[in-house]
Formats: sequence, structure tokens, C-alpha cells
Amino acid sequence: MALPAFNMRQLLEAGVHFGHQSHRWNPKMASYIYGARNNIHIVDLTQTTPLLHQALVKIADTVAAGGRVLYVGTKRQASDSIAEAAKRSAQYYINHRWLGGTLTNWKTISASIRRLRQFDDVDVIACAIDLRRHFGVPEMRLVTDVHACFVQLTHFKGG
Repeated sequence: MALPAFNMRQLLEAGVHFGHQSHRWNPKMASYIYGARNNIHIVDLTQTTPLLHQALVKIADTVAAGGRVLYVGTKRQASDSIAEAAKRSAQYYINHRWLGGTLTNWKTISASIRRLRQFDDVDVIACAIDLRRHFGVPEMRLVTDVHACFVQLTHFKGG
């Protein structure tokens, strides 16, 4: 598949140059900021254009080698587009709230995912009964879904 063609004018028209509010920024980004206007940082598109092309090449190489890509777009406007694009390309995506530590604490996150997958192999009713006994939840209604069980327990424990 060919990489999408784009130029600086297209990025400018798409509003790519608008960054975060000037009081919310990471100092490591200073070299990529062109300036500020109305308390919004303006991203330097002369640097963004070639770096975006490099990123697209890296993504294409990763996917061609059988690797996976994580699509992230947590704003409401991007949520549906991110999900659609990721599903179309059979990749992972996050289109709602970003959980802190998703990338930096991957060991813990993946252990939690592994544990949840183990519950798929367990009888859900037995799981609910065991959890009810463990946490001392009185008269917890039977659930048909492990996730609902955890949600109920979390609310009961004030989590």
C-alpha cells in the first residue's frame, strides 16, 4: 500500500498546527513549537511535515513485518474515526479515556488482561459466588458477565 501524500499546506488547512494551551505543555516540546497565539501553541510545521513522513514509513514497515499498531484518539470528534480505522486495519485502539500507565506500566496492565482472559474459561456463576464470599457482598444478584460482577463489587467496596 502506498503512503498517503501530504504537504505543509494540507496540514495547515487541517489545523494540525494548533497545539495545546500554552499553560499546559511539556518543556521537552519547546523545540517543536513555533510560537503562541491566543494562549495556544502553534506547532512548527516545517519540522512536523518530514517527521510525520518518517513516522508513516516506520508504521508501514512495522505492519509489513507483521507488527501491531496502537491507534489512540480520545477526543469525542475522533472516537468513531479511530475505532473504524483500527477495525478496518485489524489493529488495536483506544478511543475513550486513556488510562495512566498503559504504556509505561505495561507489565501490570498485561497481567490484568491475562487474568481477565482466564475468567473467560471459568464458570461465571461460580466466579460470582466465590467473589461474593471473598468480599462479603450480601445477596449479590447472579450476573451473566464477569465485567458486571467486578463493577458491582467495585461499587460495593467504594472503588
